[in-house]
Amino acid sequence: MNISLSKNETSTSPSLLDLANRTVLREDAESSDYVTFYEAFKGRKFHILVKEVGEGQVGVAFREGEGLQSLVTSESQQLLHEQLETSGLELREVTGFAILRMTESVEFVLGIMEGAEEKDWFFLTHDQLVLLYRIANIQAAPADARSLDDHQVYKMYPKAFLDWLYRYCRENPDIERCWFVIVAIGSANNLDVVVVLDSQSDTPHLARIRERAKPEFAANVSVLDEQGLVNIAEQDVSTTIRANKPLFDRRHKQHPLARLARALRRHPFTFLTVNLTQE
Repeated sequence: MNISLSKNETSTSPSLLDLANRTVLREDAESSDYVTFYEAFKGRKFHILVKEVGEGQVGVAFREGEGLQSLVTSESQQLLHEQLETSGLELREVTGFAILRMTESVEFVLGIMEGAEEKDWFFLTHDQLVLLYRIANIQAAPADARSLDDHQVYKMYPKAFLDWLYRYCRENPDIERCWFVIVAIGSANNLDVVVVLDSQSDTPHLARIRERAKPEFAANVSVLDEQGLVNIAEQDVSTTIRANKPLFDRRHKQHPLARLARALRRHPFTFLTVNLTQE
């Protein structure tokens, strides 16, 4: 792979750092700030480092540090060569949108360099990158413009995790009922899962459930609780979810034959398409 480097390479694009400071890096950043940043970011051309992973194949050269996986990029090839160790690596040009698509399979922090000084760097967390990618999905395929087929929904069905979740609910006597929900949020491409509990205290249970669920789903899938979904949904999702059959119910029979029958069947789950609140 031959890449021509310009020694006098300079960026003529408006500063992305300035825009980030006015939008997504603000502590009180709103959804409109993310939309503004996304519009400027999606078509930008960045350079990233890649490494050989097989004959004729390359993969992104993520960096490890402080317990985080990161991708450092810049619009300047020269800056990457000056600031990073690039021995044995190659440069590849990608768009901002292509970087966001990586969140489908990899959890990482994105570092963007606009200059050699620390003040010229800024970082976007994985959660921020996922939110930007979801904006792209909403613009490309709004929830009311495309429906999911059964294959797409059932592809997300996590049998081993739901087996564990059922046992977890059964073993914790304060949990009366549990619903497992696959939800398309704002777009058929934005699939998340929701765990709804009727229990004395949801918080400690949900922390454990999220920890167990993380390796079961793609890097850009969030595990929401009921209130988290209520906060962003336009419709009354609580009533809708509870109108469906729960995954677990304390009244379920627990004799050996009943357990065997459940083990052979697909666990009940709910699928929802949610429109985002305008607030």
